[in-house]
Amino acid sequence: MRSSRFIAVVLILVLAVCQGSERSIIVGSKPFTENYVLAELLCQLIETNTNYDVERKFGLEGTWMCFRALERGEIDLYPEYTGTGALVILKSDNKKDQQFENLRNTFEERFGITWLEPFGFNNSWALVVPEALAVERNLQTYSQLAEQTDLQAAFTHEFLERKDGWPGLRVAYGFQFEEVKGIRHSLAYSAIMEGIIKVTDAYTTDGEILQYDLRLLDDDRHFFPEYLAAPLVRLETLQEFPGLEGVLNTFAGKIDNARMQQLNLQANETGDGYPRVVSALLSKRSICL
Repeated sequence: MRSSRFIAVVLILVLAVCQGSERSIIVGSKPFTENYVLAELLCQLIETNTNYDVERKFGLEGTWMCFRALERGEIDLYPEYTGTGALVILKSDNKKDQQFENLRNTFEERFGITWLEPFGFNNSWALVVPEALAVERNLQTYSQLAEQTDLQAAFTHEFLERKDGWPGLRVAYGFQFEEVKGIRHSLAYSAIMEGIIKVTDAYTTDGEILQYDLRLLDDDRHFFPEYLAAPLVRLETLQEFPGLEGVLNTFAGKIDNARMQQLNLQANETGDGYPRVVSALLSKRSICL
């Protein structure tokens, strides 16, 4: 009787292990080009270098939807940014919480989620102006831009609302633009190129900065924290899938801001072609573990 019970328990454990190993790794993303590119890069790294299956759940609406899905186990990982992790998820503007090791330790202890190694670029918020205007007025820094009170600015709605966006930045530099209004991110670049506005917010790795010949001004008072992009993954997932962490860290420190701008620009130019952009990147680098 005892032996048959033992056999039954062993069979249950074996079945559980088999079922766990057969399930797909679910990769999520936020709904913008760069996050699609990074999420697809993680997917293709897994598919190329392991026998694990991958399921894509791309285009989840924003930070909280992605993070809640990660907490609940609805996805296993997605690309996130350290500044967002500290300011939005932890709701902390403490500089210590923004330090990478502290951030990783806090997430592991509080959520059972860890940050893997950053890709190598800092995708912070930034202010941009047309290159011609920057040359005309000798604009290189936010402090110099703050002296220009006759300019029209339009910022994305999230940037206008977030504490680490316009409200804090305006106070830090004393901006007093002639006009400030909200605009959708997808419309901001065309508006600045048509001369409707002169200043808008951008991400430092946006491909449109290259495409539209814009100047990224220098945050000379260091208002914005670092937004290092890195895979955010459940600790249970790393335990369940041996070798996964090493695969996901393949591009750690290997993509700088200039390279990410190029990848974003290529992905934008090909529409939904981010899988092709990632395939070309992997092929070019001949990545193989």
